[in-house]
Amino acid sequence: MADIFLEIVVKAAEATAVGIESRDEIEDVLERVLSDSGVAEVTDGGGGSGVYVVDIEIESEDKFEDALSVIRAVLQELNVPKSTQIKRGRPSEKIFAVYA
Repeated sequence: MADIFLEIVVKAAEATAVGIESRDEIEDVLERVLSDSGVAEVTDGGGGSGVYVVDIEIESEDKFEDALSVIRAVLQELNVPKSTQIKRGRPSEKIFAVYA
């Protein structure tokens, strides 16, 4: 089964306004929690053009819902801005909100 790739996209100025000063504050927590859960892993991250991006890989579709749930819980706990998006890449593209 194909790997699933997600990008967490956070507007940097909005993150700063809620007390998140760098991408690392998001990436480090996601990396630890996802590693402990075994449902996904942080594979990369970056920034530029006013956004922070954290890349996540999920090894199979059967872990997707659990991984999405863990990711949302972490991002909500960190109080990321409401504009934050979870973008699914391949095998199919879709955008998920952090806050339902």
